[in-house]
Amino acid sequence: MAYFNHAFQQTFVPTSGTIAADTASSALNSLQLAMLSAETYKSVLAAGLTANTKMLFGMGSPMKGAGLSDTIGGNKFHGGYQESWKSKIIVPKYVRFIGHMPDVAAVEPSVVITSAAPADGGCWDCDDVLAGGYYKALRLDLKGSPVLRALNRNHYRVLQFDGYCNCTAGTLLHPAVVYATWAKQIVSDPITFSLVDVKLEIDTGSGYSTSVNTDGFTTGGANVDAVIATLDGIIEGTYTVTTSFLAKLTITPKSSLETTFADATFDSRDFYGKQPMELFGELLDREGDPCEDSCSTVVESKGTQAETKGETLLRDSLMFDRYKQNYYHQGNKDAVRMNEIEQMGVSNYGITRSALYDVFYVLHTVPRFNNPTGVFDNDQYLIKIGVLGTNTGLRDLIDADLDALSNVAGLGGTVTDMSATFLPTEGFSAP
Repeated sequence: MAYFNHAFQQTFVPTSGTIAADTASSALNSLQLAMLSAETYKSVLAAGLTANTKMLFGMGSPMKGAGLSDTIGGNKFHGGYQESWKSKIIVPKYVRFIGHMPDVAAVEPSVVITSAAPADGGCWDCDDVLAGGYYKALRLDLKGSPVLRALNRNHYRVLQFDGYCNCTAGTLLHPAVVYATWAKQIVSDPITFSLVDVKLEIDTGSGYSTSVNTDGFTTGGANVDAVIATLDGIIEGTYTVTTSFLAKLTITPKSSLETTFADATFDSRDFYGKQPMELFGELLDREGDPCEDSCSTVVESKGTQAETKGETLLRDSLMFDRYKQNYYHQGNKDAVRMNEIEQMGVSNYGITRSALYDVFYVLHTVPRFNNPTGVFDNDQYLIKIGVLGTNTGLRDLIDADLDALSNVAGLGGTVTDMSATFLPTEGFSAP
């Protein structure tokens, strides 16, 4: 019979880990992690590990704390909530892989349009514009999960070339006038502006300064009115343009696209973003055909989603609790009251949902001694340990302990950096 097609996963998200040797598991503080002897259930230090040491990870229960009861149904002999969480038994020689995934922050996607310097007979020359040979529009495409969830379709908007009309023969056009016109069209469109923000920067010879930045603004109200008034002032302004006049328009997704609820009403089925928006910008000529333009450079930057988020670790912790028959109630009308009665809330887990975490993995694979049914759940299991990215002391402590475990397991004595050298077949021989 074959192994399970995935590893049974157990998740720990501790907030501390320093503990003396031979400390009983019952003495662990809430969310305090330790390596325990599988024979005595007392803490062991990494220096005492051997290839045949039977050990496990233990963590003080999130339910352990002042004012929290450890009884069920009023029966003082029927406890268990405050019992420390324990992993399955680990024998170092059966550990196949130990890895570390550092916290990875999100990278915001963007479209940035940057102007070239105005010049007689060159870019932004009003004589060329009035002759009709230099009108450019900008097509902005918004795609991906955030857009599909909001509109049930992808979205695009063609930003027209009205700004080129502000030209006088024999002069140079300020590129900020064109970019301000595009920005105004975005801000004035309730659909497009509900999805993206704009930032307009102007340089008149002493470096870029921000004229408009809508980050954090909503699609209506006094803020938007003020932005449109500022853009109108730029569009209708009078300028003596020199070769030092530059402009830059940056378009980014709105930070308010994702809706989240507080811990009190958390539901593990709630959506949370795993795919960034995709933004594309393309210049069009007067006929609407894509074209190149040496006077405006469009740079698209692809975004990446944050990894190892607290949202994921919280859901993994709740699943681990369900394996222990300690349910987090959700979905029925009395769920909130049941959680209150059982003193069960997501805040007990000490996980900041919006934060980034370093995550360590220990993959333990038991050799096939005997398994006539092929359904034993101790074939293969994965220990997942999340550490708040800013808790460098605990991260370094766990990293050192796992280095020692890697050494006695014959894995080289160093935890694998999964952000750089990880392969899907890590720890297993090629077929």
